[in-house]
Amino acid sequence: MFEVSSDEMREGTFMSPTYPGVYPKNLQCVYTFLGRKGQRLKIKFNDYDLFYGNEHCPFDYIKVYDGSSINDPLTNRYCAQYEFSERFVNLGFIGKRDGENIRGTECDQKILSHKESNGSLYSANYPFLYHSNTICTYYIYGLQDEQNLEKVLFDFEKIEIPVPKSDINDCMNASLKIYLTSESMDEPDYIFCGSDVSIPQVVSEGPIIVMLFSSGSSQGSGFKAHYSFETDYRVPGTPDPPGCRFKYDP
Repeated sequence: MFEVSSDEMREGTFMSPTYPGVYPKNLQCVYTFLGRKGQRLKIKFNDYDLFYGNEHCPFDYIKVYDGSSINDPLTNRYCAQYEFSERFVNLGFIGKRDGENIRGTECDQKILSHKESNGSLYSANYPFLYHSNTICTYYIYGLQDEQNLEKVLFDFEKIEIPVPKSDINDCMNASLKIYLTSESMDEPDYIFCGSDVSIPQVVSEGPIIVMLFSSGSSQGSGFKAHYSFETDYRVPGTPDPPGCRFKYDP
């Protein structure tokens, strides 16, 4: 049990045991925050990743009580992964260190635009052979706010994802799937496999592209691609501060 008093500390950071590594089994940790009369407490979760059974969180969870004991009102119950504001939650390698590994995953990556920036993206272990039975997800986010709206462009330099000849048409064993929007992950907009594949330039339908790489039982060098972010409002013009006005180009 951990207890923090506002008389000793007005603000700070706390974390679960072994964070950001995998937490041990059968843990029950209690954190109690005590303030003076008239004070209120604010807790902001920057990150969490708990096993998800269903929406009722029957297995691993965080419970928050409005009081000093479990007999006080339960304000909320959390499980699963923290959802980033970009609508998605975090071994590929990203050129120029433009990307960030997503904690708790084997090789997932996220790339954030720095205002019409660009860079390179590689599959895990490129240009050497990637490991079999690996699944990596790449989230690429363009800017989307009051003053910016970007699209994502991808140009593939190389792709080598070997598959059996019987699988070359449907890419069931190993593939690179590309989703041009975050609205639905049911059906990919593109799916590629094989070697010496000709891939056209891929352009997002909004500010986000998601790519899912599945190696299956095969091994190959994977892929190398170049990405860039471009401002695109779908109409010619630019926003005027503070964001509620838009100047259309003739």
